[in-house]
Amino acid sequence: MRQKNSHCTECDKSFYSKTDLDRHYQSVHSTERPFVCEVCSSSFKTKPNLGRHVKNAHDKIKNGCLECKTYYKTEYELDEHLTQIHPNFSRFICQIEVCQKGFLKEVDLKIHYAKNHETFPKTCSLCKESKTYKEFQKSSGSSDDLKSHCSQCRQNEGAGRSFTLDGHIQRLFDGAKASAIFRVSKGRVNVGLVDISLEFLLGTYKTQLGMCYYSGLTMELGISIPWKMSLERLDVNEGYLTTNCVLVCNEFNGACQ
Repeated sequence: MRQKNSHCTECDKSFYSKTDLDRHYQSVHSTERPFVCEVCSSSFKTKPNLGRHVKNAHDKIKNGCLECKTYYKTEYELDEHLTQIHPNFSRFICQIEVCQKGFLKEVDLKIHYAKNHETFPKTCSLCKESKTYKEFQKSSGSSDDLKSHCSQCRQNEGAGRSFTLDGHIQRLFDGAKASAIFRVSKGRVNVGLVDISLEFLLGTYKTQLGMCYYSGLTMELGISIPWKMSLERLDVNEGYLTTNCVLVCNEFNGACQ
């Protein structure tokens, strides 16, 4: 069973990932309110909360430009103004927690939602079927915050291939590449470097005789089991390099502490 290893220091809640923990802290415990309403100067902790406020509190001036305080008789005139004067301004924010993309027009938001969050937005990397975002588990180490393969395939994989050495090594390698891509997208280029390979990981396993680099315990193969084998970066300021990677039991992995 997947464990909640990210714990809030302010309350007794725990989360599966640091991303979920950070989002919880910002919305519940943080005193910062960085999102300010351009109409009444009210401030909010999150962008979606600001969007709901604008819609509910200022609906009567829905054809007003929040950037320069000008107002128009029709939404069409406002859209024309925003397109020409404020092309990067977002009036409508996607309310999906892992998305929150902004759009100038409501119709563009509806199209985005239909394409990405209602019907077949993502193709599973294993079964190659297009499925809704709800059929993928969250993952803070990917570019879209979702696992690369669907929950059903993960379940099937857990019952079979993940209990083989090759299958487990493949999962570690895929996870490392996904994490590296995510870090590069956040501007952390140095920690996004990857030069390891499947052959390197298999060789490392054999060199370590299947035992944890730190504890010397035998590493297990599978999902949600004690002493599961995981990939560790010795220096968290460097990427997945052959000089920086070892295999350890998941309980001793620095990223899970």
